[in-house]
Parts: sequence; C-alpha cells; structure tokens
Amino acid sequence: MFKKELKDNRLKLIITFFVFLTMFLFLYFMQQKTYEIFNSNTSLREMFNSNQDYESYKENLKDYSIYIKTQWYIKNIGQFIPFLGILLSFSIFTKEFTKKTISIFLLRIGRKNFFNYKFFSNLIFSIILILFIDLFPFFGILQNKILHSSIFFEYFLGHVTAFLIFYSFTIFISLLTNEQSKTLIISFFVLVFFTSVSIFGIKELSIYYFISNPFFSIWYTILLLFLSIIFYLISLRLFLKKEL
Repeated sequence: MFKKELKDNRLKLIITFFVFLTMFLFLYFMQQKTYEIFNSNTSLREMFNSNQDYESYKENLKDYSIYIKTQWYIKNIGQFIPFLGILLSFSIFTKEFTKKTISIFLLRIGRKNFFNYKFFSNLIFSIILILFIDLFPFFGILQNKILHSSIFFEYFLGHVTAFLIFYSFTIFISLLTNEQSKTLIISFFVLVFFTSVSIFGIKELSIYYFISNPFFSIWYTILLLFLSIIFYLISLRLFLKKEL
C-alpha cells in the first residue's frame, strides 16, 4: 500500500520539488542584485516609514540568514504552505471514489487500515517534501553563506504545523463531499477567510501570521495541532460509517 501511494504521487511530488528548487535558486542568486537595487535606487526609501527603517532593511539583505528567513521561509515557501496542504490532500480519497477502486482495497485490508495507510503515507511524503524544500538554503554553505540552524528548525516546524491543519481539514471536507471540485472550492474559501481576518484587526488568527511568526503563541500552536487531530478522528469516523 505504501509503495502504491508513492507510485501514485511521485510525479506530483517531483514536480513540486523542482518548482520550489527553481524558485529557490532564483532567489538565492538574486540576493546581491536585490541589495544593489536597494543601494542604488534611493526612490525606494519612500516605501519605508523612516530612513532608519530603509537602511536597516537594506543591511539585512546582506545577512544571508535574515535574507533567507524573510524572503524564503516567510515570503516564498511560507505563502504556499497552506496551498500545499490543500493540493496534496484533496484527491487522496476522492480519486478512489471516482475510479471505483476503493472496494478492492477494503476487501484486502479493511476500512480502518486503508484510511490510515492513505492518510499517514501521504502525510509522510508531504513532510519529507517540506523538509527538503526547507533545507534548500543550506546550499549556501558552498559559497560560505551560513544559515543559522535555529531559523531552519523554527520555520520547518511552523511549516509542518500549518500544513497539517489544512491537510487534515481538506481530507475531512473530501469525505463529506466525495467530489474533488467541491473539496477544492470549500478548502480555498476557508484559506481565504483565515487569511483575510487580519483585515478586521485580528491578525493573530491569520494562518500567515503564524507562518511569519512560528510559535508566537504556544496556545495557538497547540490549538492548530489539536484541530488537526480532531479533523483526523472525525474523518476516520466518517470513513468507517460511509456507504461505499
């Protein structure tokens, strides 16, 4: 079963890997160029509240750890983590319903085992993918650019936590709807909602605030993990009682 899941998803995982690798290499080789643009174009000062903020931002561009933290972990991969949670999970069960192959597997291994194989094997593949993507910045060691390991661990754990809540929620929705299109629409709607709450002055509830500031609140982190477990348990119960 594990090999089947890897075979079914390897193309999607490989494409995602190389898309992010391309993004990272572009960002990596643009560090010096970005600094030169800010250093030579004084009109960019108008984007900042003060000259001190401008100078501070410009100097931070020279620091590899800060550059990677802001430009990669927060602005690039950080922006896509919830999308990955949705895109890597919305079809895990619905494709089996569509192909009408699910009955074959249920006869062989039973409902609970089938659900857990599908849920956790795809989750493991996804976490490994995120791990490799978050490790890209260590490529800089080849040019004596050192990334502080504490930054990596902080954002890797934050990315996995944010991914997990949308991964488990999307699977829950997919078992309610049995349709890929409805699952995508509902999941993206929820993502938009928890992105836009910052407009109403409650930025701490925004998933992107959490991604930008991992573990700013231990209670918020616990809440996300707790909800992920709840969605898993409810999804399991739904699947066990589902008419197939």
